Amino acid sequence: FCFYTPQSNNKQRSRQFFSYFLGKKTSDSKERKYLLKMREILHIQGGQCGNQIGAKFWEVICGEHGIDHTGQYCGDSDLQLERINVYYNEASGGKYVPRAVLMDLEPGTMDSLRSGPFGQIFRPDNFVFGQSGAGNNWAKGHYTE
Repeated sequence: FCFYTPQSNNKQRSRQFFSYFLGKKTSDSKERKYLLKMREILHIQGGQCGNQIGAKFWEVICGEHGIDHTGQYCGDSDLQLERINVYYNEASGGKYVPRAVLMDLEPGTMDSLRSGPFGQIFRPDNFVFGQSGAGNNWAKGHYTE
């Protein structure tokens, strides 16, 4: 993904992209304002493998930010909360909800993820799944599902 100012051309967009990801200083104050403002990540995980890796990813991110399995902050450092809005939305009651969409062709992986240690922190609406899987056959999932 890239961050663009409203009136930027392709050359400016390339410079913005590389200056953001390479950490270079930018001289344009308007450009800097937009680059510093946009810091939210939407995490998308798909399929059995993607969801299993994603489950471990969220365990690590929750640990780094001091978020327990219910979505409550239980850390001991203000540094953990400094950029928490990159991956989480804050819901009512101080609960932090991951900004994530979880997809699969069958509900099995979703059920195991929901019953896992951090399964209750996700919004139920963000689980997207079908009723018939591809049986770990890529061609079946690609051409028929």
